[in-house]
Amino acid sequence: MITPSYFPLIGGWNLEAPPLATQPGEVIDATNYEALIGGGYRRIYGYDRYDGQTTASQTVPGSGSVLMVHVYKSSVYAIREDGANGRLYKATPSGWVEVNNAFTWSTGGTYKAINHNFYGQDSQEEMFIVNGVDKAVKFDGTALSQIATGTPNDKPSSVATYQSHLFLAVESSLICSAIGDPTNFNPVSYAFEVAVGDTITDLMSAPSALIVASENSTKILSGATAADFRLDNMTEAGVFSRTLANIGGQVFGLEQQGLISLSATQAFGNFSFALLSQKITSYMGNFGAGSIGVINRASSQYRLYKGKQGLYFTFAGTELIGVMRVAYDHAVTSACEGVFSGGTSRAFFGSDDGNVYELEVGTSFAGNPIYSYLVTSFHHHGSPTLFKRFRLIQPDLSVDGESVTLSVAGTTDYGKGLISRGNTGSLAQTDGALWDFAVWNQFYWDSFYHHDAKVRCSVVGKNMAVLISSQSATDSVHTIYGITVHYSPRRLLR
Repeated sequence: MITPSYFPLIGGWNLEAPPLATQPGEVIDATNYEALIGGGYRRIYGYDRYDGQTTASQTVPGSGSVLMVHVYKSSVYAIREDGANGRLYKATPSGWVEVNNAFTWSTGGTYKAINHNFYGQDSQEEMFIVNGVDKAVKFDGTALSQIATGTPNDKPSSVATYQSHLFLAVESSLICSAIGDPTNFNPVSYAFEVAVGDTITDLMSAPSALIVASENSTKILSGATAADFRLDNMTEAGVFSRTLANIGGQVFGLEQQGLISLSATQAFGNFSFALLSQKITSYMGNFGAGSIGVINRASSQYRLYKGKQGLYFTFAGTELIGVMRVAYDHAVTSACEGVFSGGTSRAFFGSDDGNVYELEVGTSFAGNPIYSYLVTSFHHHGSPTLFKRFRLIQPDLSVDGESVTLSVAGTTDYGKGLISRGNTGSLAQTDGALWDFAVWNQFYWDSFYHHDAKVRCSVVGKNMAVLISSQSATDSVHTIYGITVHYSPRRLLR
């Protein structure tokens, strides 16, 4: 008797649960797939070089890594050093163009930039840049100018805005500008400085507070005006520099134990925190100082990078859908996401080869093949002590593009048993169309809504994990929603 068994793919990467507690749709290993809000795992899109031209051909001028990439007024900007100075460049239809060759930064900075409008008109939005070795800088799209705070060590390492004030972090001091004036730090105008008592690593504005992250603690600054601002200790968990990010009012940051979420509540202090990376605790040691955190609004994700490795945390509102691992061919040295004219969200990263890359573009890593795979949990299909002969693996999937061929394998008994391999053959795009309903010349003949890609197997064991993989620079992006397995019950383990 052949028994069919279906399980949806949902839950993401789980390294910590005991084998029998791992859900069937979770994966125990995966690279270059992302969890989707509605369920399923999608092979990630590729990335390609970007310099503002239709076909990118230029690196950012200079040497070494791209130290900052940032979107401002629907344009991409980057900072790279030339051996003696850091210089700001803009991506244009002619490639990278230096913004002002008379204005430079010192070498050795770690950059952070934000956009904010203190004045009201859309055209008056400004970019604020800090790097920890120079004064803060204000850029209005044309002119670059330094902001002097008057403090002895005027070298801010982080910047944020809250309640129409500009906040700068200088070592363990939080410095606040006058209201509505990011260049005025005169105490007579109600500008002030607060000693936090711990070296500040990052700042991030939230809907009802300013998050002040330090090496050994995280605090919140709340209040409506400078007259009633108060700084409260929220947790003894410190946050690494350049990892705070805000998506939908929820602030994320990386601390020693993993990724934490700072969520607004009605409780005292207005915020609570939770650790989000429990399922991959043993892997989080690969991230720490030098990591970069950035949001991706289009995918509702917080993305964490360290070199070529990354983690995509997918959220539906405040609920974590799943975390998946990615492995790029190029190291991430800076990253950003920005909204362009028309409301389109686009993501970029700078690398150590001097290039800026745009994410979610194409089917390759700048021309290199994308190697992707996932390994589901060892599912026992209702009986962990019953031997079964597994006969068929049938992924339920869709294809976004011309075609893809996937390798599919089954391995039993936690990898100690047998393995059976096959492939799906070439699978075409699955737009879906119904005769007499679809618009003529706007659909593919014989196009399904989903593929049921049958792969025969012949292995015996108490449980089976399914391995799905591909390696290509041209294979289309695809999404796997679930897997049907056919098996025949055999004897009980006694």
